[in-house]
Amino acid sequence: MSENTFFPLDEATTEIVRRYEDYRLGKATGYFDVDELADIIDYYLFNGMTAESIKVLELGNQLHPHSEELTIKHAKTLFVKGDHQNAMKILDTIADTSDYETVILRIELLQCLNRTKEAQMLANKLYTDEAAVSDIDNELICMDIAGAFILHGNEDTGMKWLQKGEQINPENTDLLLEKAIIYEDKEEYDKALEIYNKIIDIDPFIAEVWFNMGQIYYIKGNYEQALEACNYAAAIDENDTAINLQRAHTLAQLSRYDEAIELYTHYGDTTGDTWQANIFIAECYGQLEEYDKSIEFFRKSLEKYPDNCDALLGIAACLHAQEKFSESLKYAEKAIDIEEDDPEAWIHLAEALVGLNRINNALLAYIKAVRLNHKQPEAIMALAGLLMEKDEFKLALEMYRFAHQLDNSIEHIDLFIAICYLYSNKPDMAIDSLRLAIEKDPRAEELFMELCPELEYYLKQI
Repeated sequence: MSENTFFPLDEATTEIVRRYEDYRLGKATGYFDVDELADIIDYYLFNGMTAESIKVLELGNQLHPHSEELTIKHAKTLFVKGDHQNAMKILDTIADTSDYETVILRIELLQCLNRTKEAQMLANKLYTDEAAVSDIDNELICMDIAGAFILHGNEDTGMKWLQKGEQINPENTDLLLEKAIIYEDKEEYDKALEIYNKIIDIDPFIAEVWFNMGQIYYIKGNYEQALEACNYAAAIDENDTAINLQRAHTLAQLSRYDEAIELYTHYGDTTGDTWQANIFIAECYGQLEEYDKSIEFFRKSLEKYPDNCDALLGIAACLHAQEKFSESLKYAEKAIDIEEDDPEAWIHLAEALVGLNRINNALLAYIKAVRLNHKQPEAIMALAGLLMEKDEFKLALEMYRFAHQLDNSIEHIDLFIAICYLYSNKPDMAIDSLRLAIEKDPRAEELFMELCPELEYYLKQI
C-alpha cells in the first residue's frame, strides 16, 4: 500500500494501516491505541478518504470515548468534508486551547468562516507562545502558519510569515521554495527565478527546484534554458515522469522532434498513459510533415479513448495538409458531435469547407468559432479573407480591425485594412494604413500591386 500512495508513511505507520485494514477484513484483532488511530485517520484524510476516516473515528469512540486527540481528528475530518461550522463547534469543546495542531486547524477554520482578522490574531499568539518555549526551528512555526493562510488564498499574509521565517533562517530551502511557488502563482516569474537560484546556491541537488525553473523558462519561451534546467532535474531524479514529460515538451518546442518522440514513448510506457503520449508523438510527426505516421499515432490514441477530440482534430489537420478535404471534414464533424462548443473543431471544419470550395458554409463555421471564442485573431483573419473574396469589404474591414485590436503584429494586417478602406471608398484612411503597412514591411508595396494592380495610383500618394 505504501508504494501506491503519496502519504509519507514510515514503516511503523504502514504496519498500523495494514493492521487496521486487516481488522476490517476480519483478519486481525480490533484494538488500537489513540496515537495509532490518529495516524490512520491522517492517512485517510491525506488521501481524500473522509468516509474511511469517519469509520476509524467510530471505532475510536468505542475504544477511547473521551480522547481529546480523537476529538481534534473529528474536527479535522469535518473540516476536510467542508462542514466548517460543526468543525469549529467541536474545537470549542476542547479544553486545551494551546495544542499546536488544534490552533493551526482553528486558524484555517476561522478563514473559512470569513473571520480572517481573528485568524491573524491567533497566528500571532501561536508564534509568541511557541517562540517563548524555545527559539529552535522557529522558522518552522512560521512555515506552518504561512501554510495555513496560503491554503485558503491569503497569500499576502502567508508571504509575510515566510519572510519572517527567512529572517530567522535564510538558508531553509523548504521555506524559500514556498516563497518561490507563491511568486509563480502570481506570475512574478523573475522573482521566483531569483529565489530558485538562491536555493541552488544552498543546495544544488533539489530536483523540484530545477523542474520549476524549467517550467518558468518554458512559459517565458526560453526553451534552451528550460531544457538545461529540466536536464539537471532529470540528472537528480531520472525516474520522475513529470520531469521527463516536460523535457519532451521542451525538445518539441526546439524542433528536436526525434528526441521528443523518444521521451514521449518512454513516458507512455512508464505511466501507462499511452493515449496522451500518442497524441504528443503524433503532433511531433505532424511537425515533421510525416502525416501518415502522425495519423497512425492519433488513431492509436483513439483506440484507447474514442471520444478524444484532440486526436480527431489532429487527424483532420493531417488530412487537410494532404489536401484530402472530404476526409478531413468527416473527422472535424465527428469532433463537433462530441464537443459542439469547441471553437477549434469549428475552425477545422471551416478549413475543410474552404478546401471543398463551400465558401458560404465555411463562413458560417468561422463565425461559429469566433462566437465561441472571440480572441482568435487567426480565425478572424480567415473569416475576413473569405468576406473579401465575396466583395463584402465593409464586413471584412470590421473583422480586420477587430483582429488588429487583438494582435497588431499579424503579418500584413495593415495592408488588408488599407485595401478594405479603398474598396469602401475611404481613400484617406486607406493611405494612412497603407503607409503604416509599408513602414512595417517594405514588401507590402509589392503585395499591394499583386492584389490591387488597378489601385497603383494610391501608392504615389504615400
